[in-house]
Amino acid sequence: MNTATPPARPPGFAVDVALVPPARRNTLRTDIAGFLGRTRRGPLPAGAGAKPSSVRVQGQRAADALFGSIGGQMGGAVTPYALNGYFENDGRVAYVVRLGGPNCRTASALWDLCGQLAAPKTPGVTNCFAYARFSVCASSPGLWANGAQVTLSYSRQGVSGVPSIDVQTVAAAETTEVIRGVSPATFADQVNATSALIRVRPVAGSEQVPPTLPGSMTVSTTLTLGGGVDDPPTVETYLDAIRVLGDEPEVALIAMPDLYGDLPSTGDLNTDERLSVLAAAVALADRRKDRLVLVDVPPELSASKDIIDWAIDPVTHKCRIVEAAASTVYPDAGRSGAVYHPWLWVPDPLGTTPEDTRKLIPPSGHVAGVISRLDRQRGAHYTPANAPVLQAFDAATGFRSSDRAVLNAAGINLIRCFPNQGLLVWGGRTLGTEPGDVFVAHRRLLHRLVRAIHAVAEPLVFEVNGPELWLALVRAITSVLVQAYRAGALVGASPAEAFKVQCDGQTNPPDAIDSGRVLCLVGVAPAVPMEFILLRVALDTEGRVEVSQ
Repeated sequence: MNTATPPARPPGFAVDVALVPPARRNTLRTDIAGFLGRTRRGPLPAGAGAKPSSVRVQGQRAADALFGSIGGQMGGAVTPYALNGYFENDGRVAYVVRLGGPNCRTASALWDLCGQLAAPKTPGVTNCFAYARFSVCASSPGLWANGAQVTLSYSRQGVSGVPSIDVQTVAAAETTEVIRGVSPATFADQVNATSALIRVRPVAGSEQVPPTLPGSMTVSTTLTLGGGVDDPPTVETYLDAIRVLGDEPEVALIAMPDLYGDLPSTGDLNTDERLSVLAAAVALADRRKDRLVLVDVPPELSASKDIIDWAIDPVTHKCRIVEAAASTVYPDAGRSGAVYHPWLWVPDPLGTTPEDTRKLIPPSGHVAGVISRLDRQRGAHYTPANAPVLQAFDAATGFRSSDRAVLNAAGINLIRCFPNQGLLVWGGRTLGTEPGDVFVAHRRLLHRLVRAIHAVAEPLVFEVNGPELWLALVRAITSVLVQAYRAGALVGASPAEAFKVQCDGQTNPPDAIDSGRVLCLVGVAPAVPMEFILLRVALDTEGRVEVSQ
């Protein structure tokens, strides 16, 4: 139990909430992770200034269908392995932002019908092609589609007795895709609506001389796609993607497995761009107060002293990530970040010999799955520790007892291998240092309460500011806290001892009412470890809900 003396206030937790417009998804779930990194394929913005986009996937099969399976990965990307670890540890839903640099290119080939179907279009002929040339390209940029073969087989009398096209796509590490019975008149639209691997675009100008149907019964052409290029993301790409995930209200955990592979070390921690990216992610999470960033340790660090020097500045004795956030983005942001180490050995389906059938990856994806599983089984208020890590068979490094104690004090949560138990998450601390900020369980309880308070407060945003609104807000927030108390998240012999909600004339004096702002103070006493958290909930006439601590 932490014996630090809390500030002079009633035991509990206090919340300050302000109303915001309803998000696209309004959810109380805290078991959903967001991943930023490189994948084999998948949505990737094109053009200068284009922003990354996030995609919601439910389960490993959906992730494989959109982003490609582990067995087809190229270029050293580890995000697919981390995603697999997340789902294998019983994560259910994830948001994925595929990252790429500005020089990514899409593989393509030209289908020129003029050389095969040269007859001009004749009146009265139906089901003919609307264009003479089509660009057949991969469904997303990258090397993955180079060499893919697309066979287009035209039949004058298809299965339904009318002209049709069968499209077969064969790409490395992909299941062969066959689309049958495509009408020539709507060729591009039908393929684009059906295929996961290719897209068809008419070539501008070729509609002037569209071909008619050929006289022969069948015509078959095989195209080979080429020109696809992968390009690693930049710091700006990562910062844009962090903001994109920040706009996803369902995301409660954030992982960046490819960060250290995409952005090389500068050799100087004071100028390390990777720390600035982590700081931006943690600062945004702390500003929202409803998500946790899972931080990996750089792979080049193995000795406990080097890891501690990376985490804690030996001059200022402060967390480097928190310092970076405070100097550029947001102070005291470490409470929304948690570091896990060491890296994990996982099975690698790309291996061809006994020596390369395993791959070393950062633990954030697997830990996200463990937290997601425990969240649903026990609740966000339980410490996600002393829990098995599945789909990993060893840790890259083991530490002596003395090293473990020092690393734990520095806020490094270790993953340890125990006889007859396997790998276990063995730590539950954040990068925060203040009472109420130290433990992952407390922060995630806060995240759960903030989400719930937003959900109950938002419908009241445009009510008249007065006693009726105050009472409605107290009732709504009290219902949330009663649920938390009954779930064991709060300590006390009764709800009255576990929390207090105040929204009345004392918290809302006349000058506050005139300014159109409603203030509600919420104090709660989290269950062990025994520490106190204070939040403030504020509503204003512009339709905003803000939570400050």
